[in-house]
Amino acid sequence: MLNDEIDPTQVTEKIIVLLRKHHRMPTSSLKCRHLEDKHCFGHQYNNINELVLKGQPITFILPAFPAKSPNFEKTAGNLPDLGERLSLCLLNKICKEISKFYSPYFNSQTK
Repeated sequence: MLNDEIDPTQVTEKIIVLLRKHHRMPTSSLKCRHLEDKHCFGHQYNNINELVLKGQPITFILPAFPAKSPNFEKTAGNLPDLGERLSLCLLNKICKEISKFYSPYFNSQTK
């Protein structure tokens, strides 16, 4: 559940800060460096805040990787390749970090 000592808005902001650490954007978009720039993460902020206020789980969706290397020695088979494993590890790390201060279960899906 939500840590009683933390305001829900602070929880949302902490989640956004964690997500921003891993957000990749072109150098031409460096205007979105601060949490105060809510227009940069406004949609995510609003969605996450609504879930936090209700004490509901947050679902992260990891898009599928439709374009694999044609090198079948590296990517053949139904198991995740290195890129997919790294993405899953990062998603797991983010969920574990968030669960330290917001513990409704997390859902992660691949699409």
